[in-house]
Amino acid sequence: MTAPNSKVYIKRAYHKVTASSFLISKTLYAQECAGVGVAFGECFCMCGSKTKIIACSNLPDRLVKGLPYRYVKGHGHKTRVLGSARYEEKDTGYSTKCWIWLMTADKEGYGRISLNGKSVAAHRHFFEERYGSISRGLELHHKCEQSLCVNPDHTEALTSIEHRNRHGRSTVSVDDIIKTFELRSLGVTWKSISLAVGIKDDTLESIYSGRRNRKIREEAVLRIQNSI
Repeated sequence: MTAPNSKVYIKRAYHKVTASSFLISKTLYAQECAGVGVAFGECFCMCGSKTKIIACSNLPDRLVKGLPYRYVKGHGHKTRVLGSARYEEKDTGYSTKCWIWLMTADKEGYGRISLNGKSVAAHRHFFEERYGSISRGLELHHKCEQSLCVNPDHTEALTSIEHRNRHGRSTVSVDDIIKTFELRSLGVTWKSISLAVGIKDDTLESIYSGRRNRKIREEAVLRIQNSI
């Protein structure tokens, strides 16, 4: 069948792509390459290999005949270096600009990235890329208070207690109150107990005196008595 003069059709198996649409797709693909940080036609996993040219268009899968595939076969989960297309620099009031993650985020508001088939926290990945592995037992704290920020200079590795102190944790467990009783019996100040337990001193003092959360206090007292 002869195509109308106003349009030039490229032979394909699944979808027709006009010459103008092909140019638009080619421009968008080039922008993707620049965002990821690879040359035109190179694998998006940054391995440096050239990808094959797409033989048949399949638009739902963003496959356009004549353009290169984004990945070498089997490299789809090997992204190692992330370009500016994955985050944007934004001034949120911190001393330097945040790198706000633009891709997938979990229900707690932290960015996620797939590496070697596993989903990991994006801010943790960026931190370890720059500073190395995080020691066991340490957690990353956002100094900028932006959970989607992946700027490694905006996060620091802290112990769980230090991390809770930074966030002013108010949720109290029975173990927290037992430890509070033990420290108070030794004459430790409320400020020092707050630092040790990771909960605000006024919260601990009100539970200790029975003004709030009496159920937790009673259970703590009972466990202390049973251990004697």
